[in-house]
Amino acid sequence: VEPSPAIAMREFTLVVRGTGMDALHPIKVLLEGCPELTFAGGTDTARTYLCTPQSAGRKSGYVEDASTGRRMFTFVIDVQPPPAPKPTGYSPSTATVGKTTVFTFVGTDLSPSMFIELPNCPMMRPLPGGSLTEQKYSCTPTRVGTVKGSIYAKYSGSPNSLGTPIGTFTVTINGD
Repeated sequence: VEPSPAIAMREFTLVVRGTGMDALHPIKVLLEGCPELTFAGGTDTARTYLCTPQSAGRKSGYVEDASTGRRMFTFVIDVQPPPAPKPTGYSPSTATVGKTTVFTFVGTDLSPSMFIELPNCPMMRPLPGGSLTEQKYSCTPTRVGTVKGSIYAKYSGSPNSLGTPIGTFTVTINGD
């Protein structure tokens, strides 16, 4: 079974290698904490599955013969919490009152669950299609001024419990 025994808590590929894994000998793979273990293809010597763990910790799994229910072998994977986002840059540094602005944040391990706070630009929301190295957010500025924004690792449902910002940025908001 691949990957190595320690993985981050995000989607990963699990590869099961062996012989005789053809249509006449189907296998079933189960991994604790991965209710959506999805078959992604394979051959008679390797099967690939995709999974996004629900929580961190040591997870047990097993491979069984799907036709007989006989366990062929067991394995353990240590699921680590996802790394903290590390924003390293952003653009643009200017915006205009009343015009929706798309802000692009770059860095490593970025997530659409980051919470971006920018005074005078309420309702900052993530846009679809981001990646671990780039996330886009949009808002419409309401007042002129140079404001300092804050980036938080994750929105926990309450502005009072955002914790310490993982980054800051400055935007000059101009009039029409």
